[in-house]
Amino acid sequence: MVPQEVVRLFYHSRNNIIDNVLGHDPTQNSEINVVQSYAISRLTLGEYIVLDYKRRSSILNTTRAIIKYNNNAFQNRPLNFLMHAAPGSGKSYFIKSIVKSESLNNFCEKVVYDMTSFRGIEDFLSPLEAARNIKVRKKLPILFLDEVDSNDQLYSIVLPLLWDGNLPIAGMNLELGKSVIILATSKDLTKDLAERRKEIKKLDDFLSRINGGFVEIPSIDLVTTQRDLRADKVCIALSLFGRRYSQKFKSAPWNILYFIGHVSFRYNVRSITTLIDQLPDFGDTFDLDILTDSFNFLKTTRSLKESFFCYHIDDDQIDEAVELWNMVEKNTSSVIFLNSCSINV
Repeated sequence: MVPQEVVRLFYHSRNNIIDNVLGHDPTQNSEINVVQSYAISRLTLGEYIVLDYKRRSSILNTTRAIIKYNNNAFQNRPLNFLMHAAPGSGKSYFIKSIVKSESLNNFCEKVVYDMTSFRGIEDFLSPLEAARNIKVRKKLPILFLDEVDSNDQLYSIVLPLLWDGNLPIAGMNLELGKSVIILATSKDLTKDLAERRKEIKKLDDFLSRINGGFVEIPSIDLVTTQRDLRADKVCIALSLFGRRYSQKFKSAPWNILYFIGHVSFRYNVRSITTLIDQLPDFGDTFDLDILTDSFNFLKTTRSLKESFFCYHIDDDQIDEAVELWNMVEKNTSSVIFLNSCSINV
């Protein structure tokens, strides 16, 4: 397909979900078909859902930059990306998916290190040795440093690593060399830069070493005149529903998807995962009444506040969430999202 046709395909798929799943209440026992839209959402990175076309373009630009860097024998400094994403937005899963993608899988491996556990520079020994071992296997290491903004001292500590791939630790000079380093933050360091400089020493030195670009995982509640990520949110819920039941069922309850699409969750994808994981087990057929009953904790403000899910919805939105669930609870419509078709772009 030519690029314009791909753009139209993604926008049509998004609008299909926004209009037919989130736009209005279907009549009882309706079957809403989003098979093609759901398949399109998996085209970019397989199980990692992307229906927003701007987000897709950003991901493809990132993978292309990594491929170009890997093929350039004269570029030996690390390729550094800065990622901005809210807690629970699926940063680690994104890294896992991008490394497993068809375009990178043959020559990349990942190392993930959570910087919230950082206590001293010696803590870098384990992730750097793991990355060096990947190079021994003749592959390009992708070192993912999560939550870099958990400690303002980390920005200056990683400067030599970002510049030439070397880091002095305990009298040794650990040389990483050619590698990809992705540094994730919960705060957008490029906003209010003047104020950030006052808070964070060496911030400009840190940002000047970002030579790969910026990767943003936007909020799944983002709605603008051009973008509506609630469609991605529905497809994420469908993916988790399919995984929860090992792809045995071709459809999911509309009322649950509508609720997920319209409620803002404190912990983004992590909250949706928590919600889907608590669904009851079934054999070869599922009972919609039993599924709906598993959401009884949403029937009153008190029951929600006393439930396992109380911390996943902000206090000022709990009443609205309860009202929404009671509005859609009795609707027994379903959303068909799986069949035997495959789509190639």
